[in-house]
Amino acid sequence: MSGRKVCIKAVNIIWKADIYIQKNSRWFSKHKLKKIGATPHANGCWTIEDEEKDAVTKICEKYRLKYTWYKKEWARSGNYRDVFFQFYDPPYRCRYCHRRLPERKVEVDHLVPVAKVKKSAYARFLLRIHGIRNVNDRRNLVASCHKCNEKKRDKMGRWYIRGRLGKYRIYWLVRDILLLALLAGVCYFACFFAQNTLCF
Repeated sequence: MSGRKVCIKAVNIIWKADIYIQKNSRWFSKHKLKKIGATPHANGCWTIEDEEKDAVTKICEKYRLKYTWYKKEWARSGNYRDVFFQFYDPPYRCRYCHRRLPERKVEVDHLVPVAKVKKSAYARFLLRIHGIRNVNDRRNLVASCHKCNEKKRDKMGRWYIRGRLGKYRIYWLVRDILLLALLAGVCYFACFFAQNTLCF
């Protein structure tokens, strides 16, 4: 019986790291990181191959640099806005307040924020249960107005729930009905107590 030949291809994992370098050690630390093959990007983000990860960690610990490791699929891409407009057609509405938006005023937001995905296993779990393997997946991108985007930032909680439910028209209909019912109830009790006060 002839043996079966199995070819195993090694996959090189690409890592991203946010490294916070103090001003007084900026040049020296960057020089050391570049020397071992790390690639710098904007805002303290570095691209590191799997075999360089231990060496980068040692440099960070030696120079007491704060750092956060995450895989490249959890990093913000440069074209996520283009991805959103490629898959979603107008009219656009803010997912958080339902305000209608012209295309030029649409702020494309990551429903599960990039900052949370980098650090939190729970945030990555929320993506995975929806079959999302990349934070820039179109299913994690939503239209937002400037006001809501500024308020949300990297928050989750009620913002995440509202963002999930906000794509359904029935959610906004039920919400408006409940608000009107609440307002009517407040007006009714205000009139009722006002009448009773006048009677006395």
